[in-house]
Amino acid sequence: MPPPYNAQYHKKFSDKVGDNQRIKNVIKRILLNPKHNSTFLKGDLLRGKRHIWVGKPDRIIFAICEECKQLNHQKYNKCSDCSGKTSHDIIFFDFIKGHRY
Repeated sequence: MPPPYNAQYHKKFSDKVGDNQRIKNVIKRILLNPKHNSTFLKGDLLRGKRHIWVGKPDRIIFAICEECKQLNHQKYNKCSDCSGKTSHDIIFFDFIKGHRY
């Protein structure tokens, strides 16, 4: 059974993650239930995005398109092709290793 959400990756995310199997396993879990164990981030650069820990202090930064549109977070996430995204898309923005933003 395919996950209920589709993954879309920013180049920055793909470049950092590569073939890391641990991260790919977390992505699979996010696609099944993106709100489980994830929280909204705060601050000017990260507002409108969620994060999930991948073994502290590493984390994945993402947004659920449906939620982004409902909460009017497009102005924060600034996806160039927002109108082409469905409510079942999840955008993976970044993988942060350690405490660096």
